[in-house]
Amino acid sequence: MDYYNNEPDKTFIGDALKACGVKAGVTIKRETVPGKSLISKVLQQSSSKTLPDVLMLDNPDLQQIAATGALAPLSDFNISTADFAPGVLSAGTYKDKVYGLAPTVNTIALFYNKDILAKAGITPPATWEELKAAALKLTAGEQYGLAFNANPTYEGTWQFLPVMWSNGGNEKDINTPETAQALQLWTDLVKDGSVSSSALNWTQADVKDQFLAGKAA
Repeated sequence: MDYYNNEPDKTFIGDALKACGVKAGVTIKRETVPGKSLISKVLQQSSSKTLPDVLMLDNPDLQQIAATGALAPLSDFNISTADFAPGVLSAGTYKDKVYGLAPTVNTIALFYNKDILAKAGITPPATWEELKAAALKLTAGEQYGLAFNANPTYEGTWQFLPVMWSNGGNEKDINTPETAQALQLWTDLVKDGSVSSSALNWTQADVKDQFLAGKAA
């Protein structure tokens, strides 16, 4: 069971699972669920002891599920973790035991349309103030200066964290001026129209689609 519902990730993961099944000589029955409902479904199946053999969890959730006793450490299956990067091992570890290994890892980057910025005479912003000014100038008609996902799920959190970190914030204590200032940046961008208010409901896939359609600079 996994949460990759959007293309091209859904097909990529599906093809990888099929290849693993062929190599292991088994047929893998895959179930995909929306990311926002994954944990509630996992916890429900854990309590009823109906979990599938393999789960794909977002790394911040692995420790929560491992703490319930629903997962078995990889050492029970003689799976070696010797060649994995420290960050991957750390994300999959709970109480000194590795319960999962990320098949892929990613990060957040700020993409921009070179043609749109060049036409407007704008260079890529390097500070928050430059970003706000550029986003406002690039907003016209159906085109917004910027797009991000701010929905109340792990996706919105994932997109917000780098903004918070860049201002010195830390997720271990979000009740700080640094975090408040980062949140205010997003709020200001939506309030002045540089970002669509639909960002409150968009998924990360929606943000990608907005950018590819030329509706976000």
